[in-house]
Amino acid sequence: MVLDLFGLIGAYAAGSCRDVSTSIYAMALAGVVLVYVVIHVVLLTLDHKDGSASVRGNDEASVEEKNDAEEKLVEKRRKRLLLFAILAATIIYQAGLTPPGGFLVQDDSHTGRHAGDPVLLNNYPRRYTAFFYCNSVSFMLSIAFIILLVNPNLYRPAIRSNALSVCTAAGLIGIMGGYAAGCTQHLKTSIYIFALAAVHQSSSKRGTRGRRRSQCWCCWGGKCHRSQSSP
Repeated sequence: MVLDLFGLIGAYAAGSCRDVSTSIYAMALAGVVLVYVVIHVVLLTLDHKDGSASVRGNDEASVEEKNDAEEKLVEKRRKRLLLFAILAATIIYQAGLTPPGGFLVQDDSHTGRHAGDPVLLNNYPRRYTAFFYCNSVSFMLSIAFIILLVNPNLYRPAIRSNALSVCTAAGLIGIMGGYAAGCTQHLKTSIYIFALAAVHQSSSKRGTRGRRRSQCWCCWGGKCHRSQSSP
């Protein structure tokens, strides 16, 4: 499976651009993600070992219950991240091989582009560069996610260290940047898209906090007093 994913990376890098150097840069992004996650996990492991001596005197039963709850939470987060990675990789792969505007049917003597080059690259080179690299970053992040999430020895410390959460945020920003660069020709419209995304994110966070507070009316101070008030 890992070999298939690396083959998918090579197919994307070869099919989304004609320059060999650009293909190499796109493939190197996946390596950068993996290196970052490994470094993050190693640093967390060292910190965990330093602080493990302080919890040796705790009750073993409570420690086991805490570990079981943590394992369930890690497994839930793994399923969510894997679903996001598969969905993002599917969408981004299609968008990378068929960029917005399609391809040139014939050579353009004014710009020197050849038939088969993206129309967006011919008309708006900067926008195509932003679209390509944002798309490539998100795609490589998604593939790296899948590689990490299929191995329990890798995804458990990575999820505990929140390294994958950071990469998820970077991948979402890349998808948003690719969409903003490829769906419009005006800079103001791209800025409006980022502003709408920021407003939606802030409103969703407020809604989540409100739902958590309204789950139990008798909860205050971090404890539920419903059982204490009952006769």
